[in-house]
Amino acid sequence: MKRKAQEIIVKQQEAARANGLPFKLVIRGTDFAPLVVWSVILAALVAAYRSRFVQWLLAGGSKQPTGGKWVYDRSLGGRKVWVPDSSSFSGPTTATSLSEKAGRSRMDEEFERLSSFAAAARTGGAASTSGSGAVAGAFTVPSWWDAPPVLYASASRKAACEAEAGRIMSRLEGAKNRGEDYSLADIRALRKTCQDGHVTVKPKTVGGRDAIFRAAVEAAVAAAQARNFVSLDEASPPRFIAGVAADLGMEEARAVGIAVAVVASAVRARLLDAVTNIKLSRTEPEAMTEAVYALARIASLLEFLPALDLEAPQVDMVASSLRAASSVEERRYLFHLLAQLVPADEGEGAGAGTAPDSKVALAARLLDFDPKLVIPEQQKELQAARELESVVGGNADKEQAQQKEQPGAAAQPLQGKEGQAGTNGGGSS
Repeated sequence: MKRKAQEIIVKQQEAARANGLPFKLVIRGTDFAPLVVWSVILAALVAAYRSRFVQWLLAGGSKQPTGGKWVYDRSLGGRKVWVPDSSSFSGPTTATSLSEKAGRSRMDEEFERLSSFAAAARTGGAASTSGSGAVAGAFTVPSWWDAPPVLYASASRKAACEAEAGRIMSRLEGAKNRGEDYSLADIRALRKTCQDGHVTVKPKTVGGRDAIFRAAVEAAVAAAQARNFVSLDEASPPRFIAGVAADLGMEEARAVGIAVAVVASAVRARLLDAVTNIKLSRTEPEAMTEAVYALARIASLLEFLPALDLEAPQVDMVASSLRAASSVEERRYLFHLLAQLVPADEGEGAGAGTAPDSKVALAARLLDFDPKLVIPEQQKELQAARELESVVGGNADKEQAQQKEQPGAAAQPLQGKEGQAGTNGGGSS
């Protein structure tokens, strides 16, 4: 019996060595241990494979660099994009190296190309084509565009400013990813850093670059309307937006197109405010003050940031939007007020107000009027009002003079009587 038991133990040990498993799972004489082990191993392999496959699909079928996170970019319509960490890049993390190492997507390149075509179509002016279809015209920088001067910077100073500009850009892009507005303080710091070191910084996306520049233009528009440039570090609005465009490495045609669009939008908003207050003034007289205030902001904007001209297509767009929101009489009344607030044109007569840079003619076009028709009418009514004011003022001066003379005239007879009485008294004595 003992010998038989030893034989059974030996057979079990040999079977265990054959399966390579330290245990056995015998059910009705059949060992299921190998089947269970291999099933578990196969399930683990399938799970690992499917996990990597799903990640590959989510990544768009391309390998993503390590060190980063998925974010939702509002400039891409909420699309999920991969944003690498600066620590995942090898080499110096300067303003230019970060964007160059991150690379640019095909969507960014297409967007930039289409934007350049649109800006050229808006601001390029008249262009002629040859027989081969090549465009002969080129973009011309408008006269109001005020590029900042180039300052000398040593190599060490330039490197320090480049690194600082990269950190500021990281803060701006981080705020964008969190859904926050761009900080004007950061944009001002970027402007100062890039100017001091004569460096440029490239955002990771073209959409982000345009959004930062648009925020700078909106700040310049607000400063121009308020006639206060403290928020721009005392720089003029054209100088500030031209400097930010250079800091971001933008093409001037694209930057001018965005600036004109933002200015046109602000003018349209103020005109609609004025129209609304004109309507309210019929029942609320104090609303007229708000209408005049809105027109004064437009006049300041056209004076300090003259991005609109008579040939800009945005002018017709503003006029068409006002056409449906106001009557002809309301727009005529607004024009007569606005024409007195905008900077006066040089010269007088029939040709006044017809120059391309005429602010009075621009005001007429914005309110959907023909400058050649309404400007002479406005000048005639203004002259009549001045003459009437002069007549009324002259009559008032005469009345004041008469009132000053009347007390003296009344005193003359009184003094005469007193003198006569005194004489009579002296004679009687």
